[in-house]
Amino acid sequence: MLIALSVTFVLLAWILGWSSLLTVRTIHVEGIAASSALKGKQLIAESGIRVGEKMARAHVSTLSELRKKYPKIESITLKRSWPSTITIVVKEKDAIAAVYFNGAYQLYGEDGLPFANVATPPSDLPVIMGRETAGIKAAVSIYRSLPADLASQIVTLTARSNDLIEFTIGKTRITWGSSDDSATKIKVLRVLLKTRAKKIDVSAPLSPTTR
Repeated sequence: MLIALSVTFVLLAWILGWSSLLTVRTIHVEGIAASSALKGKQLIAESGIRVGEKMARAHVSTLSELRKKYPKIESITLKRSWPSTITIVVKEKDAIAAVYFNGAYQLYGEDGLPFANVATPPSDLPVIMGRETAGIKAAVSIYRSLPADLASQIVTLTARSNDLIEFTIGKTRITWGSSDDSATKIKVLRVLLKTRAKKIDVSAPLSPTTR
């Protein structure tokens, strides 16, 4: 019995690792949007996986290099469909903001890092002035916390730090501070916007100031 199991194990190992029965014949890429700058053929060419390679020997080690090379890739994995198909599964980053810096716009992901340059920011994203990762994340959090009627009026959003976020609604400059107490700040801001002040500071919502 033991000898039979050993023979079976050796046979399976040979089939998986050396036999031509289980070789890569087809390579697919999934998860790339039609409008994406990423191209499936390019990723396949750079993946290191080749048609004719043994299925069991196709590894993801080269795929990690692709993730480093292309910041737009959030994750990249390899899926085997026996007996002969390899699928490279890509998850692209979703943009949470467009950050304006040095005359250009960069799209930022949830990790607070840039992954693409664009000539014109998407209309559904906040445009932020700033470079600090923590500040950008805080600005996005604040933007998302605002009711649609206020968020849609924002002209510029500036992240000086994660504790000092400012934005402009119409001609009024608003100092918001950190993302703390957003619900209270929203209520106070609505009242103070009616005063038509040029500057409103709600960073301390229980003692706001206007000018």
